[in-house]
Amino acid sequence: PTFIPKEFMLLPTMSCQASCKYYFGPNSGETMQLDVVDKAIDFIEQISPENKKLHITFHGGEPLLAAKGYYEMLLPKLKERFGRRLRLSMQSNLLTLDDHMISLISKYDIAVAQAGGFEQMCNEQRGEDYYKISNQARGRLRQHGIDTHCICTFTHGFAQSNDVRQAFDSFASPYSIHGAVCELGKEPNKYTVSVDDMTTIFTESLAVYRENIAKNHIS
Repeated sequence: PTFIPKEFMLLPTMSCQASCKYYFGPNSGETMQLDVVDKAIDFIEQISPENKKLHITFHGGEPLLAAKGYYEMLLPKLKERFGRRLRLSMQSNLLTLDDHMISLISKYDIAVAQAGGFEQMCNEQRGEDYYKISNQARGRLRQHGIDTHCICTFTHGFAQSNDVRQAFDSFASPYSIHGAVCELGKEPNKYTVSVDDMTTIFTESLAVYRENIAKNHIS
């Protein structure tokens, strides 16, 4: 049988202002042009199940760095085309979140995934003051009743048992677990997690989950 997808990603831009040491992408690029946006929407409609729910995630790069007015143009298009069957989410560092974008996120019911972790992990892996700025923005989203969860990317240097527990203790919300990987065709570097690293991360995550099932949700 033909595979019919129900989940899609739109990458408004590959630009990103964070300095993630484990990241191997370009970290630069223009905002997706309007004609490309229209073609992407047409493509999603063409291959998605008719009258079935579908999920679109804004990814990147950093999706909040798309040119001003991008989401004012895009979100109504998506809503008009797919209506109530559409579910939206965004993966973001939240460093440039402003009141206008909070209003749009709330209006279109966009679930937000924040790249997070505990303070030392965030600042060492993603740049100075990352933790403070990103978490302040996340707090503003939660004040507006906007659904948020954390994405924690572990590197080799933060894959010890105490680091895993410290990361999850700092969340107080659902989270997902990622391991830093190397670029395709390249050799692992000092940030790349090993099989042993991921074994520690997963077993410690399970222990944390079992201690407080009501609080923790690991996707």
